[in-house]
Amino acid sequence: GGVAGDGGSPETLSKLATIAAEQEVRAVIVEDNFSDGMFRRLLTPILLAKHTSKWRCGIEGVKVHGMKERRIVGALEPV
Repeated sequence: GGVAGDGGSPETLSKLATIAAEQEVRAVIVEDNFSDGMFRRLLTPILLAKHTSKWRCGIEGVKVHGMKERRIVGALEPV
């Protein structure tokens, strides 16, 4: 699935956190290149608010290098 609209809106962030909880995601990895980690900082409190005694999810940021298009093709090519 996908989420249309503003990636940083409270509605979008809440939907992403809800999907993570429903799918029992254990870790979210966010590219921190854009806005120096702002998306991760916005998502973190919303994700933490979804935590329960049975479900917890970590979130971490990574800096990536190289052309985005090549990284996407490199990830899809084995499939």
